[in-house]
Order: sequence, then C-alpha cells, then structure tokens
Amino acid sequence: MASPRQIVHTPNTLRAPRLFVPAELAPGTSVPVDSNQAQYLGKVMRLTPGDAVRLFNGVDGEWLARVEILSARNGRVRVSELVRPQSRTSRSVHLCIAPIRRSRLELVVEKAVELGVSTFQPVITKRTMALWPDPGRLQRIAIEAAEQAERLDLMSLLEPLGINEVIERRVDSDVPMIAAIERRGQPLARLAEMRGSIAVMIGPEGGFDADEVLMLENCANITSVSLGSRILRTETAAIVAVSWCQLVSPEWFEGAKT
Repeated sequence: MASPRQIVHTPNTLRAPRLFVPAELAPGTSVPVDSNQAQYLGKVMRLTPGDAVRLFNGVDGEWLARVEILSARNGRVRVSELVRPQSRTSRSVHLCIAPIRRSRLELVVEKAVELGVSTFQPVITKRTMALWPDPGRLQRIAIEAAEQAERLDLMSLLEPLGINEVIERRVDSDVPMIAAIERRGQPLARLAEMRGSIAVMIGPEGGFDADEVLMLENCANITSVSLGSRILRTETAAIVAVSWCQLVSPEWFEGAKT
C-alpha cells in the first residue's frame, strides 16, 4: 500500500484544534470524538461541519481531519491527510518523583509532558505524605498537555513504587539516574556531557530520609546532584532538573517534536 501523502503545515492547519483520539488513523477513516471533545470543538472553538481539526494517537503521527457531525454529546471527524509522521527516538527522560499535594502534582504532570518526559514514576519514600490521586484525572491532564504542546506521543503514567525497589532497579539498568539531594552531590551543570536516556529522582517535601540518601549515594548507577543553594519545592525541583536535561542535551527530546 502506498504511503499517505504528507502535507505541509499552512496557517489554517496550524490554527486547527488538536485532539488525542484512541483510534487508528488512516486516510478516509471516520473517527468518533467523545462528549468533552465535541463540546470543546463546538462551544469553545465554534467549529461546524467541514472545519479542520488535527488528530494524533501516539502511534500513527498527526493527521488532518474534517468535522462531519457535531452535537452537544458527541461527534465524528473524517481523516484526510498526514501532517507529521510519527518520530522515533532511543533517548528518553524518566521522571521519578515522590507524590505531593494534588494541585502541585498536577502541575508537575502538565509541565513534564510539555518538557518531553517519557515516563512518570511515582516513588513512595519515608517522608511521602500525599496519596497518589485518581490516575484517570492525571491521564486527562497529561493528554490535554500533549495536545497543547504538539507532542506526537503520550507520557506514560506508571503505578507507584517504593524507593527501595526503584533503587534496586537502577543496579542492573543501562539508564543512569541523577538524584536531586539538598546541598549534596556535584552541581548539576557539571553533568553537561551526559548522553543517552536518563532518569531523574526528585524527593518529597522535607527531602529524603538519611537512610534513603545513603542508599542513593551507594548505588553505582545513581549520581547525586545539587540544584543550587536554595531549598526548592518538589515541583520546582522537578521542573528545574528536567529543563536542564532539555537544555544540555536536546536529543533526549527529539521524539517529542518534529
């Protein structure tokens, strides 16, 4: 079968609303949109039949489609042409973070998606106070962030693990980890030559317990780093560390954009 023709972005396609749909995308396919998406397209964006939308499913790239039917409860769009092919990369950033207050955790999820994080791993530490919130809500936040950021893939939200298990998995992993520890380790800026995939560990409010710090520092595949002289909140530390990855090694994020 011939490959679908890829079109070039025009001002009209760039302005078209962008939606994640869990459906196969191919020329001529009619794709349903759920009630929330239908209300967004109809009431917020004021689209009518024939108007353009952009679709992605995390696998088949981004496609141009046209509205067929739109009501308050649902709708359908018909796929026409490929806008961007799915990009692939062997490099990735994995964020391991202790759960924090829901509103702040939701902020971290959103920003992690925008910054191109591949996997989001909650880590339960001795000082973790917050419970892991409804994963469905976090998934919706991650999808909306991917739509806005024009990612072609979705960040994977993993089930929580204890810090001991996360550290044990590092021993035999070929992916190194940096762990942000208050006023410990080498300055983050000294690691500018790191290449390949990487994991980032961020502790809870109040920091890691002394035994956890010892375990982190004794693991050969984990490098303790300092994020500066100031004490940062968990959400701030996560954004700083992941942003550093993006700045010093943009190829880590090449799969998140084209």
